Amino acid sequence: MFKLIFDLGANVGGNLEYYLTKAEKVVAVEANPSLCKGIRKKYHEYINSQNLYLVDACITLEKKL
Repeated sequence: MFKLIFDLGANVGGNLEYYLTKAEKVVAVEANPSLCKGIRKKYHEYINSQNLYLVDACITLEKKL
């Protein structure tokens, strides 16, 4: 069975290490570009190996901000 975890509002990525031990793929969504920069720096190996996907965006009901 394929395991996938979504971390919506990843913040500084405090839970990502745990999630990466529990799932084959993790999708982290964070709207703050400066927090995404820190996640990219800390977890670049997971991102490069495609175990972690970082989405720099917000989730909203609006079609366009």
